[in-house]
Amino acid sequence: IKPVLRTLLAKEDEKSEIYVRQNSIFIRGERFVADNAEILADIPFSVETRPESVFDIEAGTVELKNDTHFSTDTFGSTDGPSLNIRASESVAISESEIRIGSVGSTASGDAGRLSIEARDVPLSNTKIRSESKKGSTGKAGDVRVAASESVTLSDSAIETYTTGMGRAG
Repeated sequence: IKPVLRTLLAKEDEKSEIYVRQNSIFIRGERFVADNAEILADIPFSVETRPESVFDIEAGTVELKNDTHFSTDTFGSTDGPSLNIRASESVAISESEIRIGSVGSTASGDAGRLSIEARDVPLSNTKIRSESKKGSTGKAGDVRVAASESVTLSDSAIETYTTGMGRAG
């Protein structure tokens, strides 16, 4: 089942949250807005390896703003979910964070991949991080940002790094 979500908007002074563990998220619609929202598709510690999962958004326009946080970290032996954001028009991200990582001394799984594709990708006051940290032996994920017209960064950073034993993406 692929749930269809046209718009995700937080109520004023409230944070919308979606938590998914070890399953895939598919969001489809003409317009997707995450305003002061949190979507965590993290993989908790487990000694067993689980099937691959994905966090996938596809829309005409995608907007992440006002302290929105997306995460697909892994804390165990299972690889983290890939995060794909595609829009026919724009993926606009402002004052928000996207993180894919392999985190902690129990993490041996690799971080997922991050892919952002649109005609235009403006990033403003935003952090996009791929990391292997806190003793992880897993690899940080690869990051791909592609636009047919323009990618614009304003007070933003795209980082891939390791402070653990794994490799950077």
